[in-house]
Amino acid sequence: MTLTIPVRKFGRPLRWFHRGVWRLARNVRWLFRMRVEGMEAIPRRGPAVVIAPHVSYSDSFPYLYAALPRPPRFVASAYFAVGSPLMSWVTFLGGAVPAWRHRPDATAVRRLLRLLSRGELVAFFPEGGRTWTGVPTFPMRPAVKLLARLRVPIYVASIEGAYDHWPRWDDRPRGRRVRVRLLGPLELAARPLRTRPGTGRWWSGVYQRGAVDVGVVEEAVRGALCQAAAGEARELDLRRKGRLAALTKLICFCPECAFPQTVVREHHLVCLACGARWSPARKGGLRRAGKGRCESVDALFSRMAERLERRAARGFSIEEAVQVGVEGAPFARGTARVSPAGFHVAAGGREWRLTLAAAAEADMEGADVMQVRASDGSLSLRSERGALRLVLAARALLRLPVSRLSP
Repeated sequence: MTLTIPVRKFGRPLRWFHRGVWRLARNVRWLFRMRVEGMEAIPRRGPAVVIAPHVSYSDSFPYLYAALPRPPRFVASAYFAVGSPLMSWVTFLGGAVPAWRHRPDATAVRRLLRLLSRGELVAFFPEGGRTWTGVPTFPMRPAVKLLARLRVPIYVASIEGAYDHWPRWDDRPRGRRVRVRLLGPLELAARPLRTRPGTGRWWSGVYQRGAVDVGVVEEAVRGALCQAAAGEARELDLRRKGRLAALTKLICFCPECAFPQTVVREHHLVCLACGARWSPARKGGLRRAGKGRCESVDALFSRMAERLERRAARGFSIEEAVQVGVEGAPFARGTARVSPAGFHVAAGGREWRLTLAAAAEADMEGADVMQVRASDGSLSLRSERGALRLVLAARALLRLPVSRLSP
């Protein structure tokens, strides 16, 4: 027996509870140090969608949730929605719509369309997960197609300061003032190229079937998200206590020699192989010792990816201590090794010999966990130093773009 609410049970929550949580959040916005601007443009009645760049764990609640002018329904990752009994009840009663991010989820789309057909306000993040560097990634293809076919107003919101509040690679939030601002409606020129029969169905008032020019819509959506997140990387304060140590989960290879480990010593980010050192600077930057060059986290990550791709041409291997979880079994201590020969995982007396593609295409959950598809099910690998290092190594060895990471 489990107290976790399964995804299939999620539906319409208790209306009074959903509205009560929203009113409570709005009444204590001062506690979250929030400023809200422009939300009066969202109609008080009728279906509408709000999208925003996903730069922080707190984007949905409390920030966007408490800023919207009426109770919203959020599309949430099913992994987190049913990750624990407490989380499943919170998301269920809070009106969330769980969706699987890395595979088609027709059930979640139908639930979302039913909400819109009832005149509700729906909010979600088209990227499907938090950005690593403060710069929005490419939106998911299913989200792009959905936005192109919707026949309801679509608005774009920015959550300024959220990346500094709680970036994906940090282990806890940091106090700061955040401003939630509605930028305006999203204009999508590429509507369905040809429609299919189906007029008069329950969803026809909010959704139009047909083929769409995905590339055009994707560029428009990403452009809107980048505009909403402009300046987020410069708001990052790396001088906060513990923030630099957490950054080693993102800058997990040396940006100079691609050695697979960086550490923090005397308030500096240090490579153990070549001795390169970086110190925190203003506006989210890192200054290279001895050269005076200051780079943003995004620029440093891109340079790290470039060096890693060069090193992969000569071949290399890395091994990490991980905890391995198999469906229906507890986590066990083990190791994971990425090499030109493949991806090897061992734990609890068992071994899995997988392809590099399995590691390169793994689904990242947060910064510490990666979900790997195996022939006998799914493996969860948890690393205290961050699981991103394994994914990046596999992508580099396969000559895949290292800097273009999915959430």
